[in-house]
Amino acid sequence: MRCLYFVFPVVKLTPKPVAPFPGRHPKKPLNLILVYEAKEYFVKKILDSHLRSGKLGFPVKWEGYSYEENQWVPEDNVHASELIKEFYKQHSGAPGRV
Repeated sequence: MRCLYFVFPVVKLTPKPVAPFPGRHPKKPLNLILVYEAKEYFVKKILDSHLRSGKLGFPVKWEGYSYEENQWVPEDNVHASELIKEFYKQHSGAPGRV
């Protein structure tokens, strides 16, 4: 604790700028629906699958978002059974449930 300095960064004390990048506006979420009081987005494509610690997950391409927004999602949170079936038809050797 001798080398620990109790200093608070000044940046944290200044208010957030109104527009950090002039001319840019943040994107609004697209294709958002409420399912049982929870937000849910539409899946455009299942890209791959992986099995870690006995849990299955998929990288997902979201409808209306660019490839930078792709995300690994647990199997329980992907509500696109038709897209999952289509993925396994094309990639029969991919990890999945038996």
